[in-house]
Amino acid sequence: HILKNNQAKRTLVLLHGTGGDETDLIPSGNAIDSNANMLSIRGNVREHNMNRFFKRISPGVFDEKSLIEETHKLHDFIVDVMNREDLDPGGLAVIGYSNGANIASSIMMFYPDFFKEAILLRPMVPHERHSVIHRKTRVLVSSGNDDPIVPREETMRLIRLLKDMNIRVTHHAYDTGHRLTRNELYDVKSWYDRQHPDLK
Repeated sequence: HILKNNQAKRTLVLLHGTGGDETDLIPSGNAIDSNANMLSIRGNVREHNMNRFFKRISPGVFDEKSLIEETHKLHDFIVDVMNREDLDPGGLAVIGYSNGANIASSIMMFYPDFFKEAILLRPMVPHERHSVIHRKTRVLVSSGNDDPIVPREETMRLIRLLKDMNIRVTHHAYDTGHRLTRNELYDVKSWYDRQHPDLK
């Protein structure tokens, strides 16, 4: 993992997609909030020399046992780093892309209000084991209308699950596929800034 401790009240957790690593989202994190602390994490699982956060049976079919085990491990790792570095747990936000967005969603299904904000880029439904109620969490879901990996129905199902947990969800859809676009990053930053009027 990579940790940048700016002694800030806000901390961004960055979770890459399949085949990525802990360096992938740092430019995006810096563009969104360069003054925040940054914790960028490499997935624990290797699949054909690609980093992932949990195992899968086939593309789009998750190994739920691995997913749930790795969800709790990742949560505990983040807590350990926050405690060790004396970072404010009330200022924790996550940016997850694809596989990273999926495990971020899974964390929210077990740990209410762990993240103050979650930016989920091309997420899928990780599982439906959710019984927690959030009071503060706000989520941005960013999807591609032509995404060959995540169909629109999948995105909408995840949004319904998040809303069932009392999470306030904003959804942006783009005429693109699974890759992210520059305009999208501008919109993500605008949404993030609206959650933090003190940054302006």
